[in-house]
Amino acid sequence: MLTRRQFIIGSTALIAGAAGTGGYAWFIEPHWLEVVGVPMLVRNLPGELEGATLAHLTDIHVGENVSDAYVLDTFATVAAANPDIVVVTGDLTAYHPDVIEQAKRIYSELPHGRLATLAVLGNHDYGVGWSDVDHAAKLTAALDSLGIRVLSNEVVSVAGLQVAGMDDLWARRFDAQATLAGLDPAAAMLALSHNPDSADLEGWDGFEGWILSGHTHGGQVRPPFMAPPRLPVQNRRYTSGEFELSGNRQMYIGRGVGHLALQTRFLVRPEVTLFELGSA
Repeated sequence: MLTRRQFIIGSTALIAGAAGTGGYAWFIEPHWLEVVGVPMLVRNLPGELEGATLAHLTDIHVGENVSDAYVLDTFATVAAANPDIVVVTGDLTAYHPDVIEQAKRIYSELPHGRLATLAVLGNHDYGVGWSDVDHAAKLTAALDSLGIRVLSNEVVSVAGLQVAGMDDLWARRFDAQATLAGLDPAAAMLALSHNPDSADLEGWDGFEGWILSGHTHGGQVRPPFMAPPRLPVQNRRYTSGEFELSGNRQMYIGRGVGHLALQTRFLVRPEVTLFELGSA
């Protein structure tokens, strides 16, 4: 029979454990950045890009809820890797009325790639209701002025690597078919698309390569031995990491750098991914 003393000791331990877990999830893990190294084998990769480093950041959420100092520390970590290409796959910001001025200040410190610094927008970059096109245009102009090329359903060539930048799915701006229409099927290719659900839509015919995404934050909270209880995607297998897709495509979903209003991460550390490019 459980004695009063045993009950008090057990209850105290349970409360202490819960408090400790809560403190870890609130104060430690949201800023405990993990740098993940991943080989990226690309078909028909130009020789100049053999062994090149591509730094992938996503879901930075510059705004009122993510510490500016933490973001700048993250940028310093990326800079130390001397990347050849830097890409940001959406949700660069979390909307508030002065977020564009804040973004100008913070993203002026984003390290640039030796060859290119590219971004696509995510749903939060479209402001309230993910539908403010004027706000997204102002943010795009601000980033472009800092040398961060924002791609909106368009393709650019980086030393012979075709990079297709998709606009956001939830903002109803995604158009894979139009974006990929001009791709050279014989040349190396890479796609940037914030929302991984976009990989399941039509329009990817002829694309064979990697898709870099974010949006999920890896679920942000993942109980031990369980799938994340909350994921903002229809395809529930899209959590984080690598996924083999149909049509000779491969997707990588980053866990994100920042977080939303509830500053909590548990067993889903924030991530910057460093890809080493190689020939497939």
